[in-house]
Amino acid sequence: MNINISSYLPDYELIDCGNHKKLERFGDIIAIRPEISANTSPKLKFTEWENVADISFDAENNVWIKHKDKSLVEWGMTYRELNFKLRLTNFKHIGIFPEQAINWDYISKIKACFNNVPSFLNLFGYTGISSIVAASNNYKVTHIEALKQIINWGKQQALDNNITCIRWIADDVLKFVERENRRKNKYNFIIIDPPAIGYGKGGKRWIFEKDIMPLLDMLSQILDNQAVVVLNLYSHSMNEKFSHKLILEYFKDFNIETNGIVLGKSSYGDTINHGQLIRLERNIEIVE
Repeated sequence: MNINISSYLPDYELIDCGNHKKLERFGDIIAIRPEISANTSPKLKFTEWENVADISFDAENNVWIKHKDKSLVEWGMTYRELNFKLRLTNFKHIGIFPEQAINWDYISKIKACFNNVPSFLNLFGYTGISSIVAASNNYKVTHIEALKQIINWGKQQALDNNITCIRWIADDVLKFVERENRRKNKYNFIIIDPPAIGYGKGGKRWIFEKDIMPLLDMLSQILDNQAVVVLNLYSHSMNEKFSHKLILEYFKDFNIETNGIVLGKSSYGDTINHGQLIRLERNIEIVE
């Protein structure tokens, strides 16, 4: 799927990409960040990138370089009527994954298909934009993220948008889902965005290839009869054959709404790989 993300999120633009870097606009700020999938040559010269960039991430030293406003720490960005604050972290991330905007539109669209108020579970939820979008569409939202400081960031984002109904939980995803299974709690919509390698609460290590199948096994048991599953899978071991294996193993009674690689398209036509997107639906009748 060649996607121009800015058609879903006008406040974002992938300007150019190549030589394992990308030039992006987030609101009013232009950033240079590493991108392993940017295998082509950029259309603009790197000096042109540096002339327009406000910030760039130095991957060798793990630091941000500020090219213009030396005091820049935080700035705003919008999605539809929602406002979010981005900030510089000690890694290349800044609080938003713009490719998720295609899921935010889907969250809004699919809401009308549920018979009752749907329960929404966001796993590996990061700063909570998907959770806030769901809450703004009147889902009953539970948000799981291991790091408490990221949870606090998400809570503030929600408050900034006058949303107070999200259940925020700092926890290890596997442990939380295991408890929900024992309690026989059910969810109508589950979205997961696992890293290839990460650390859960208490330093518990997550390894995609080792942990994804036990997680999906437990997730399949806490889904309601009417259900949607959205999987965003970034591991380099991920491919179409493996994704079909996961679907047949754990979600064989679901219809496949989407299953493919999301390729973000730059303003000059080159693409970067945003990973595999799988969207599955059970007992969902689309309302036109």
